[in-house]
Amino acid sequence: MAYRAGSADLPLHGGRVPKWLGERMTRLGAVIVEAIVIEYGRDELLRRLAHPFWFQSFGAVMGMDWHSSGITTSVIGALKRGLNPLAGELGVHVCGERGQHSRKTPDELRLLAERTGFDGARLTQASRLVAKVDSAAVQDGFDLYLHGFIVTDDGKWTVVQQGMNGEARQARRYHWHSRDLRDFVDAPHSAIDGPPKGEIVNLTDHRANVSRGAQLQLLSALGPDRIVAEYEALTSEAPAQPLLPHLVMPAHHDVRPKDVFVRRLHATLLRSAGGRGNGRLDHDARPVCALIASMRTRFQISSTLSVKPLFLKIAGSLLSNLVSTIALMRPGRAVNTTTRSASAMASSI
Repeated sequence: MAYRAGSADLPLHGGRVPKWLGERMTRLGAVIVEAIVIEYGRDELLRRLAHPFWFQSFGAVMGMDWHSSGITTSVIGALKRGLNPLAGELGVHVCGERGQHSRKTPDELRLLAERTGFDGARLTQASRLVAKVDSAAVQDGFDLYLHGFIVTDDGKWTVVQQGMNGEARQARRYHWHSRDLRDFVDAPHSAIDGPPKGEIVNLTDHRANVSRGAQLQLLSALGPDRIVAEYEALTSEAPAQPLLPHLVMPAHHDVRPKDVFVRRLHATLLRSAGGRGNGRLDHDARPVCALIASMRTRFQISSTLSVKPLFLKIAGSLLSNLVSTIALMRPGRAVNTTTRSASAMASSI
């Protein structure tokens, strides 16, 4: 049967281990591990490290006697510093750690395989599968940030990894052991230790075998795109009627900086200039139409861009002069201005 050794829930604490304590844990941890290997063998060491209670007690004996998430980090780090120099003698290697060091675990395993001769590809796959199962197949709200892989020269291993739940201020430690491991998905853990917190989706439970098979069949038959479309159709509520255009006009009549959508003004001015053939704007109402067409209404979803004071001064002066000219001196063109303004607004929306 598959064998996951257990897990532990710990309060999530910040801070760092003092240098003197880290050095003490390195020395003492190496001595204890050496004694266990000599007296009981490497397999017994892996079995003990895979037990959450023994691991917690081991950290306390080494000097990290706080019941916090830091015990996992400090113990794995101390073992890596203390055992790797003795790896040639004891045949025990520690790979990974927290943060960016955890992502280097596959590379460390490949380098070890070249020196020791065990199957590096198989161990690399095991490291990745263990991390994937505890992060995806077991959805308990804890995000993995530490991955420690302890392996012996004969290819047997124990994994100790830890995730955190920032909102609950808790950490959860997962223990794996390679003994009799035949399936990473179907009941790979020997135990999960800790109080239940909310809803947990555990697809590694043996009772979830039917669900896992159905999910694979669904993925094969429908494909990712169809599954997402079906999910959206089931979860989204269709409106009673399609959304209709909604126009909200401001209470003021004058054109203010916040009413001008500069990008639309620029585009409309370019179209107006291009329509004259010579690339120049005559003394007609085209800039006025462009400015009106660029006014923002609340049904538009866009960001308000800042307008420089100099541009506002020029645009305001231009607008005032053109309106006066159209209204007083060339009344016939005012009608054309209104028509072109409505046309520009219709083409811009």
